Amino acid sequence: MRAITLKMSAFGPYKDEQVIDFSQMGEEKLFLITGPTGAGKTTVFDAMCFALYGRASGDDRDHDTLRSHFAGVDQQTEVSFRFQLHQKEFEIVRAPKQLKRKARGEGYTEQPPQAEIYQIIDGDRHLLYGKVKEVNEAVEEMLQLDYEQFRKMVMIPQGEFRRLISENSKEREEILQKIFHTYFYEQMTKRLAEESKSIQHQLEQIENQEQQEISYINWPEDYNIDHPDSKQAKKNLLILIENTEKVIHQQEKELQEKRQQQQNSQDKYYQAKELQTLFEEHDQRKEELNELNAKQREIDNQKQKLKQAKAAASIKPYEQQAKVRQDELKKLENDLSLKKEEQRQIHKSYNRIEKEYKITKEEEPQREKLRESIRSIKEQLEKVKQAEELEKQKKELANAYHAEKPKLDQTDQRIEQLEKEIEKSDEDITRSQQLTEQFYEFNAKLKEFEQILMKADKLQQENEQLNKYRIQYRNVLKEYENDERYVEQLREELRKLEDAQRNEKAALLASELTDGEACPVCGSLHHPQKAEFNHTSISDEMINSKRTQLQQREQKYKQLQKEYVDIKSQGTSQNQTVEHLQQELEALSGVKVDLKEFDQHIKEWTHEKEGISTKRHELDKQLKELKQKQEKRNLLKEELNKAKKDQQHKHEALQNLKEQGVKIQSQLESVRAGLENPVDDYQVVQERLFKTEYEYEKRMNKWDELQKDYEKIKEQKQTLDVKVESVQNQLQTAQATYQEAEQSFLSELKEKDFVTVEHYEQAKMAEADMERSEEQIRAFEEKVSITKSRYDQLSVQLKEKERPDLETLENTLKQMNEEIDAKTKHIQDQQLQLDRHLSASNRLHQLAEEKQELEETYFDIGELAKLSRGDNQLRLSFERYVLSSFLDEILFQANIRLDQMTDHRYQLRRSDRVAKRGAQSGLDIEVIDHYTGQNRSVKTLSGGEGFKAALSLALGMADVVQAHSGGVELDTLFIDEGFGTLDELSLEQALNCLSDLQKGNRMLGIISHVQKLKEEIRAKLHIEPSHSGSKVSLTVF
Repeated sequence: MRAITLKMSAFGPYKDEQVIDFSQMGEEKLFLITGPTGAGKTTVFDAMCFALYGRASGDDRDHDTLRSHFAGVDQQTEVSFRFQLHQKEFEIVRAPKQLKRKARGEGYTEQPPQAEIYQIIDGDRHLLYGKVKEVNEAVEEMLQLDYEQFRKMVMIPQGEFRRLISENSKEREEILQKIFHTYFYEQMTKRLAEESKSIQHQLEQIENQEQQEISYINWPEDYNIDHPDSKQAKKNLLILIENTEKVIHQQEKELQEKRQQQQNSQDKYYQAKELQTLFEEHDQRKEELNELNAKQREIDNQKQKLKQAKAAASIKPYEQQAKVRQDELKKLENDLSLKKEEQRQIHKSYNRIEKEYKITKEEEPQREKLRESIRSIKEQLEKVKQAEELEKQKKELANAYHAEKPKLDQTDQRIEQLEKEIEKSDEDITRSQQLTEQFYEFNAKLKEFEQILMKADKLQQENEQLNKYRIQYRNVLKEYENDERYVEQLREELRKLEDAQRNEKAALLASELTDGEACPVCGSLHHPQKAEFNHTSISDEMINSKRTQLQQREQKYKQLQKEYVDIKSQGTSQNQTVEHLQQELEALSGVKVDLKEFDQHIKEWTHEKEGISTKRHELDKQLKELKQKQEKRNLLKEELNKAKKDQQHKHEALQNLKEQGVKIQSQLESVRAGLENPVDDYQVVQERLFKTEYEYEKRMNKWDELQKDYEKIKEQKQTLDVKVESVQNQLQTAQATYQEAEQSFLSELKEKDFVTVEHYEQAKMAEADMERSEEQIRAFEEKVSITKSRYDQLSVQLKEKERPDLETLENTLKQMNEEIDAKTKHIQDQQLQLDRHLSASNRLHQLAEEKQELEETYFDIGELAKLSRGDNQLRLSFERYVLSSFLDEILFQANIRLDQMTDHRYQLRRSDRVAKRGAQSGLDIEVIDHYTGQNRSVKTLSGGEGFKAALSLALGMADVVQAHSGGVELDTLFIDEGFGTLDELSLEQALNCLSDLQKGNRMLGIISHVQKLKEEIRAKLHIEPSHSGSKVSLTVF
């Protein structure tokens, strides 16, 4: 990323828009930002960082307070930053949250933060993203750096980059985590620990499940043995499964014999049942034949009616044709009558209109004369109108000239008065500059005390939180110890119950022992000391209940143990935070801070701050008064400039009015010379024109309407004559057609044996009714045929056969089914018991395999979990191992520059010493002093040496990040202060190192008050404060 331009408006100490064009530096890659304290040097870095990420460059700078106090209410705070990345040019415009006037009504409303990012192509801006979240994500994706990485790699605020060498190993780890995003390795360590713990829990669950499966087995009464462990139980279970399978096999053989007997009885029953069905069908068919014979006469009558209906249906088309021809004849007769009446009326109208048309056509000469009169009157009217308009303009110009002349005289007097007032207001400028310098001195001191009080407030809050952690720690510790004792008590109770149960089982086994017979447990033939009953009955339910109670309590105990460890860790971390804040506050204030007297410190700092604030307020009040006077002077100057411009405009306006008056008078005389009657005004000529146009339009409208009426009636007459003749011809044809159709209909009646038309009408039947009647006849005849055929077939089939006794056969079959069901249920019960035993055996075998697999996995995962969390010889966690690799690369790159800046004396290295008291190792830094040949802590370096080491680390870290992150371009680096701690030789070495960086095409910006830097660095960015806000200027010598 290479900066091109930076624009700031109402931002920090900058009121007016300030533009920094870095392209003006030309080939210079190193520039110095210089100016008084509090002028706004660091604000330049803040503006760049705010434009990119919406945050300032330092932790102590709140982006919500970046708005300039010099800015007016209507002036918007905004930053625009243009830069080059990967040979492409981009521009970001960003504005923070701020107040603005309401569009309606009084008061203010809060404007939310805004951000836009553009790509510059051929000088034109093309919007890429227009929302804050989208812009933030796009910046991180483009730069491949987040905010933390950017301000540690590119923009290093005051004191920030020294923390990497001065802070302890834990804080250094946090910094490197943010830069290289190694949280993944920490999460992997946690995941391994969780997985190891999970496998342990799974192993415990499997053991519990094994015991549970064994307890679920339903052992027969003759298995009067104990099952001391899962292996013996599995062996006995296999024996039980084998015996059960033999019993089931014998019973299934007996069941098969019974089912064969059942099948024989069932065949006899179904044969008898089929014979009974045939007898019943024979009786039913006989009854159906009797019913069909009774219905035969009705069907014969229906056949006769259907025959006549079909004959009538064949004549119907002739009847319909005759009816259609008759309707056509009547319609044509009626139509001819109407057409003849209409023809008579049209002939009468035609004669009248033709006569009037001939008379009006002869009036054409009078209409032409009226047209010529209208054209002439219009020409005169236009000239009269032009003359009146010019006369009006002449009067308006005269009035305007007389109105503007006094205004010019007033402007001349105001100019003279303003020049005198401005001369009096120039005396306050010198006094304003002196007060501005004093104001900025007090402002800088006030900011120091604000930082002290802000840091004190943070310390007070963190100390209060530490006290809360201490109270929580005591409460959790007490509850944790109580629960620990209760868990031990439950464990002891469970152990006693299990011992008692084992004694009971041993006594039961001992009661069956006989001297000379081997013991099934130890194999001994002698039993000198047998176990005895203790008269207490311990059931498995009692032990399981106690075990469940213990597991629940252990779960709560583990939760308390986790809370105890967490609160202790939080307390330790909080204590370190408080100590670190206390050290920072002491360094900032120069006072030894005692937390017991902390309120007194705050009162003293507050008192000093209030005193400085009062003095600054008085200066501010005086500056505002002077500012008001200066603003009044500026307003007077602006008014003077406007008045002079107004004076010039008024002179030019009066001269223009004179010239226009002469021109209009000439035009007016020319127009009046062309009028026929100059006395007539515009209204008289216009009235004459209206009358003539009215007469002309009246005659023309009459002539146009008469032409249209004549043509229309002429066309109607011709059309109607043709229609009447056509209808007469159609009527003759229709009469002949009707007579022919009527004769055809009567002939068909006679041929089909219909004596009269009435006889024909009675025989007619609807087509649907005919189809329905025909279907009924067909269905009846088909049913008679099928029924008779089946009846004859059954009579032959049942000849010499008797009806069977179904009841006796059904009772015999029912009894056999009940015997088979009972036998089947008994086998199913046995099979269910066998399935349960097989399921338990398979489940125990599966659990054994799972247990073995988990134990093998735990051997690897458990070891990895220990190694990754740092439980190893080097006290080095997995994440720290990765970070130490990055740190080695950073130190390698840093030593290249540190060797040059310290004249080969110092070299940084990562310490390989193992930390004590359980702390993590691997990230401690020490320095090799080649003058003494000894290694020592980097904290022993002096201020100047420490600055060199820190600067080398920052540059080395930039190189490493760029090497490891594809697409990262770190072509720009900004450094805020630190060079004041160097002597002349060290400063020269640091400058040489920075000059070498320029050869790699890097741009370097430095904030410093060191005079030698001002002399050596050619490009300078000057910050000049004033009572109206700071100004920026870039110079290159």
